[in-house]
Amino acid sequence: MGGPHSGGRYGWTWFQTRQPSDEIGLTVAGMSHIPAAGHEVNLFVAVLRLLVEKDRSFEASPTTVQTVTFTSTELADRLPSTWYDDAALAAVPALLGHEPATWHTSVRSSGEGWELELSPFLRRYQRLGTAQEYLGRTIDVLTPTVAAAPALYPSALSLPEAVDYLNAVWRLHAGRPLVRLGRAEAAAKLVLDCVNADEFESRLSAVCTILDAVDVPECEHSKLLDLSDYLKARLTEESTLRAADAIDDLRALFDLRVWRQHTGTEGRAARGMNRLGMSLPVYDWGDAWRHVQVRTVAALTALREEVETLVP
Repeated sequence: MGGPHSGGRYGWTWFQTRQPSDEIGLTVAGMSHIPAAGHEVNLFVAVLRLLVEKDRSFEASPTTVQTVTFTSTELADRLPSTWYDDAALAAVPALLGHEPATWHTSVRSSGEGWELELSPFLRRYQRLGTAQEYLGRTIDVLTPTVAAAPALYPSALSLPEAVDYLNAVWRLHAGRPLVRLGRAEAAAKLVLDCVNADEFESRLSAVCTILDAVDVPECEHSKLLDLSDYLKARLTEESTLRAADAIDDLRALFDLRVWRQHTGTEGRAARGMNRLGMSLPVYDWGDAWRHVQVRTVAALTALREEVETLVP
């Protein structure tokens, strides 16, 4: 309909200005929850079907601008007389004015009744049978299409590549790799999918096995904490904070591994989960593993970028 109801939000009610004195009415969505309003709901669906049928039967001219109209007289002729009285017939334009299917349909007085100028928007509501089908179609129409976000790290090799890139930059700085890759099995597990808790634990253990073998200069049997101290002494304050943040993410992986392998470690589980933005209970272990992969790649990437500032 034209005027204030030509588009906007849709819910169970409609109103004009959101003021305390404003008139509030029920839409078809609202009336569908009230048994006593069943007649009005069914009347709307019947009218909508007739409007769609009229629009579909229209033959457009390639040379002349034409409009498709539908009058109260046509409606009275097409509906069983038991479906309406004069008051119901006169109220149809107002009913249509608050529904998305007919927001763009304009109305004007015509003799003793009314005339609608139909909108092509009606074609989205073909083949409707019930009010529930109408509401479902309306949800589909009004819900914006959201393009699927591309995966942050689309390749299964993203995690081992992140380790390799960090090692390559660290060699330029220290003359040797930062992460010592021992067993090929551990590296292979980084690219595998995960479907259950046991596989999640196996993948997590593989990541931690690799990250537990950092080689920090001038530090025997070094760990991630030693790496943090090493970088703190060499990076700028801003870079130190970012590197420490990345290392804390990596250390959170060890909290999760301890929780999966030892009882009485719920505190470490909570700390690691909070750090990585995860929650318990875990309902989808595959999704949990993908989340770990993404956070680990992000942390390794941040470390690499900060180490690059130390390369001559």
